Amino acid sequence: MKAGLARGRLILSGCSRPSRPSGLRPCSLRSQPRLPQRALLVRLGVARKQARPKPGEYFMAFQVKELSIQLIEVLAPLIPRIKQRDKSLADQLSRAATSIALNSGEAELSDPGNRKARLFSAAGSANETLTALRVAVAWRYVPARETEAATALARRIVAILWRMTR
Repeated sequence: MKAGLARGRLILSGCSRPSRPSGLRPCSLRSQPRLPQRALLVRLGVARKQARPKPGEYFMAFQVKELSIQLIEVLAPLIPRIKQRDKSLADQLSRAATSIALNSGEAELSDPGNRKARLFSAAGSANETLTALRVAVAWRYVPARETEAATALARRIVAILWRMTR
C-alpha cells in the first residue's frame, strides 16, 4: 500500500484496501505511478533531501582554484626573501598557499559533505596565508607595498570561500 502526506493528512493510493469497496477485487499497483523509496521517505519526513550545490558554486570553486594559483605565482618572489630571515614562516606560508589550491581542487569533484569540509579547509588556509603575510610585514621581512597584490588576492579568496561555506 502506498501512502503520502498532504498538508498533514494521510493520502491513500487508489488501489489501497481502504479506498475500494469490499466486493471488488484488488487492482494492480503497476498501473499506479511509483515514487522512488527515498522520495517517499522524504515526503513522510523520515529522511532529508540531499544537499545540492548553490547556484554558481561550481563556478566559484573553479574561480578560487585559479585565484589560488595566481596567489602562488605572486608569492613566489616573496618566499625566498622571507626564507632568508625566517625559514619556518616561509615554509608555513608556502604550505598554506598550496593547501588553498589543493583543497579547492579536491572540493570540485567531491560529494556535498566532503565538498563543504574541503572548502572550510581552503578558507582556513587562505586566512593563514593572509596572517603569515601580515606577520612578515610586521617583522619587516618584506615591505608592505610588496605584499599588496598577494594580500588582495588572499582577501578575495577568503571572501569567496566564506560565501561558499555559509
